[in-house]
Amino acid sequence: MEPNSKEDLQIVRALVRIAGEGNDDGNHIIIANGFLSGDKGFLLEDKYAAVLGKLKDSNPGSVIALITSDAVGEVNVISTPRSNEHDFSIAAAVAVFKASWGWDECDSILVRINGALLRIRARYDGSSWIVSEQV
Repeated sequence: MEPNSKEDLQIVRALVRIAGEGNDDGNHIIIANGFLSGDKGFLLEDKYAAVLGKLKDSNPGSVIALITSDAVGEVNVISTPRSNEHDFSIAAAVAVFKASWGWDECDSILVRINGALLRIRARYDGSSWIVSEQV
């Protein structure tokens, strides 16, 4: 992104811990939700790789996820690295991001990550967010 450009990004860092997986450090997920003026909302496709690359360069130990389109009850995401190994962690982080910031109050959210589909339910139990995949 160029200095003084009209792009605006919301960026959130999430730590996702999956029950039963002995990874105490969890998966660090960086989520970016971007907008351009004059284009109906989201970053133009030719900017996706540049945004992912810059975020990855400054966060080398993290998985980077970029929301490319968003509607009530569903969201499309691209990520780096492109591996289904992190799909659930990405979907969990995105669902909590949408739910906790009040963007989506649906019971479950359909998350498409690099083409893979997951239906995710996120709920707050009073102390933390609990996420499950709905099959």
